[in-house]
Amino acid sequence: METYPIRIYGRETGKLQVCQEGMYTVFRAVSECSGEMIRLCVFGGGKSGYLGVMVPDGNGGATLTRRLSKSAMCNFPEVIEYAGMQAPCEDVCSPCPETCCPIPPQPE
Repeated sequence: METYPIRIYGRETGKLQVCQEGMYTVFRAVSECSGEMIRLCVFGGGKSGYLGVMVPDGNGGATLTRRLSKSAMCNFPEVIEYAGMQAPCEDVCSPCPETCCPIPPQPE
């Protein structure tokens, strides 16, 4: 299991754990939460990958668990450096895997 920092506004607020479970890569994130929506991404090597929205736990924190297949991981960084909030610019952390793993067109 690998562990990475979650950085929100330049401050480390939590941890992201990543491990393999069978055919899936599993991401488990726990972070402090100041009440705003946290759209969590992983960053590394100039790339990013969108994980999802963290869910408040009611105790000042937020959590997220996400299982991704190998094909869903194709647009993610090969080496993760840290996790953080999605940048306001849409193309920095895009949840659209079609740009990396296009779905072949269906025959007409």
